[in-house]
Amino acid sequence: MNLETLIKKKLTELYIDKNPLESPPPEIVKQGTKAILAYLQETSERKQKQWLSKLMLVGEGRVGKTSLLRVLRGEKFNLEEPTTHGLETKKLEIAHPSQTNVTMQLNTWDFGGQQIYHATHQFFLTNRSLFILAWHAGMGFEAGKLYYWLDTLTALAPDSPVLLVATHIDVRDADIPLTELRRHYPQIIGQCEISSQTGQGFEALQQTIAQAAAQLPLMGEIWPSTWLKAANVLRDCTENYITPQTLQDILIAQEIDSKQQPFLTQWLHDLGDILYFQDKNELEDIVILKPQWVSEYISQVLDRANVINSGGILTREDMKKLWHDLTPTMCTLWLGLAHRRPRFIAP
Repeated sequence: MNLETLIKKKLTELYIDKNPLESPPPEIVKQGTKAILAYLQETSERKQKQWLSKLMLVGEGRVGKTSLLRVLRGEKFNLEEPTTHGLETKKLEIAHPSQTNVTMQLNTWDFGGQQIYHATHQFFLTNRSLFILAWHAGMGFEAGKLYYWLDTLTALAPDSPVLLVATHIDVRDADIPLTELRRHYPQIIGQCEISSQTGQGFEALQQTIAQAAAQLPLMGEIWPSTWLKAANVLRDCTENYITPQTLQDILIAQEIDSKQQPFLTQWLHDLGDILYFQDKNELEDIVILKPQWVSEYISQVLDRANVINSGGILTREDMKKLWHDLTPTMCTLWLGLAHRRPRFIAP
């Protein structure tokens, strides 16, 4: 029986629990029959698969995360690659491992690994992403703080697969208790060993990333055309941020049902297109359209010598200088993005 027939018969209850369905997505299913029918009606008329997801690189500083991404994108290795400060977002295209003529796009997020940046990870790291945890084989896995990073990912993105990548294996072989790590952290899907300088191991790394990316929840998901159009409108916005009311107005203008709006905004958040913390009271009043813009402002604080030398204390005078172009409300919101709120001292 097709959807049109179901609707004509005025279906009021539809039970699909414990069925291994690829569509509707679980977020829709949890909302019950009306939400399921609304989604199915949208996708039955106008739909499009989106081969899009998110790849996040984490690890200590100077282990070669940026160089790894450069080589994956087919760019030339740069021995003098500068250290990443804050966050860098780019695209990575990779062929689907089993779907002919399908190219997957991964929104890559490359984080500065210095300890001072770790406080910002708690709101950038999102579930339903593929994580690459890189460590320097020449320095050893303990120096790479793998247990720290795996504990962090378990807390902040417990459902996301993690691929360990040992870099600089041209310097030293990778020596790691992988069996033990996988026993404690079942989200680890394996380890690849590479040298960005020589290219060793990159073919296997590409294959592993492709296999893992193809299994991500949002990869190949069916989007109603109205959802896709609304997403593109938001991606094309020039503003750095908007209010939730403005977001709602944009979605309504694109004919997004009010019950479906939270699902679309959560998808866009998980994909890295926006930052919208609907479940955090101190951050629910802003929708950030340019995540890297946030990182740049936070990095201004974290990189400031006064803040570093004072043990992380941000004075009002420093804040006025660094964030002079922000409104008082935005300054307050910025402070809310930190894992630990900076302490204030008298000017």
